[in-house]
Formats: sequence, structure tokens, C-alpha cells
Amino acid sequence: MSIYSNFNKLKEDKKRKILSVAMKEFYRHGFEKTSTNEICKKAEISKGALFNYFNSKKDLYIYLVEFS
Repeated sequence: MSIYSNFNKLKEDKKRKILSVAMKEFYRHGFEKTSTNEICKKAEISKGALFNYFNSKKDLYIYLVEFS
């Protein structure tokens, strides 16, 4: 089972929204200054949901690098 299996189960539009918001935030602020709270707010998901899909901010960042 993939470590991203919960994320991969989401509907495509929800996955795209989360990835789009996260990419913009990392691009604008860099890894250190990117806020997962801000990602959650803009993607309209809870912080618990984000960390259900990705184990950490670093994990999300790595996923985005691999995705792109």
C-alpha cells in the first residue's frame, strides 16, 4: 500500500485543489516559511485531513517534487 493511499483515494478535483494550493504556497514562501495552516485554509480542508493524506509538511513537499 502506498504511503499516499488516502490522498490517492480522493476525487480528482479535490486532489488538484490541494496540490495547486500547496504548490503556490511553497513557491511563494519556500519550504521553511510555508504554513500548513494556510494551505488547509486555502484548500478548504482541515489540518487533520492534510496530515491524514501526508505525514508531514516535508512529505507533502516531496510528493509535489515527485509529482511535478
